[in-house]
Amino acid sequence: MAENLLQRFEMLVEEGTKLTPLGGFDFSGYNARMQDRYLAWRKACLESLDVVGPIGVPYKNKIIGDANGGFFYQASAYLALSSIKELFEKLKASPELAAEAAPAQAPQVQQQPVVTQSQPASGVRILKPPPKLAGGPVPVPAAQPAPAVAAASAAPKSAYVVGEINDPLRQQLAEFLE
Repeated sequence: MAENLLQRFEMLVEEGTKLTPLGGFDFSGYNARMQDRYLAWRKACLESLDVVGPIGVPYKNKIIGDANGGFFYQASAYLALSSIKELFEKLKASPELAAEAAPAQAPQVQQQPVVTQSQPASGVRILKPPPKLAGGPVPVPAAQPAPAVAAASAAPKSAYVVGEINDPLRQQLAEFLE
């Protein structure tokens, strides 16, 4: 797996080295003729960084964070190339980084049994009281009206509504305020 990954990165570095000088400049615009080839190479770079695992995440974030990354500018291509080169050198120096990342890319997911509950089709729900504690009944405090509610009900209901007299929203609001 590590050898295959190293060959893949080497191929990406070679292709990027050929492709980068052909990119456009900020003042003259991006290279639209080779845009498809650049995007295919960039996508392959991002996929390779995914395959590597956690070690490739900072490099991927750097490439994705480029504002002009979707266009074939020389600066964007160089950013992706330098990230791929740097990771390639790290993997060449210590291939076990890629070997450790390989099992982490496909984590084992344990499937839990799916429990389905049949519910009535009519949408009627039956509410059940909460279970009683074994210690006896819990004293419930006496219900007292909230002072804010009492004050709100004493305040006059009025509103200034802008609109035509036969507007349905205005009529509903007038009925509510009466």
